[in-house]
Amino acid sequence: MHVADPQLWDGAGDAPPEDVGGAYGFERFLDTLGNPEDEEHDGTVEWAEDQMWDRFTLNRHRERLFRWHKHRDMMLQ
Repeated sequence: MHVADPQLWDGAGDAPPEDVGGAYGFERFLDTLGNPEDEEHDGTVEWAEDQMWDRFTLNRHRERLFRWHKHRDMMLQ
């Protein structure tokens, strides 16, 4: 049985990090990240990094998929 390789054609928007507090919490999270003057900005950035959260960019995710394909192909040789 052959399974097709995963592909990434398009995408937009950021996924919320774990335990962000629902839709309202995610909205506040994004607002705080986007405002360096917010008193919670630095703590929110640190928390986001601890959650390994990053903004969605199509090219970066395509690159991750490319590296996965390359690694998988090397393992199958």
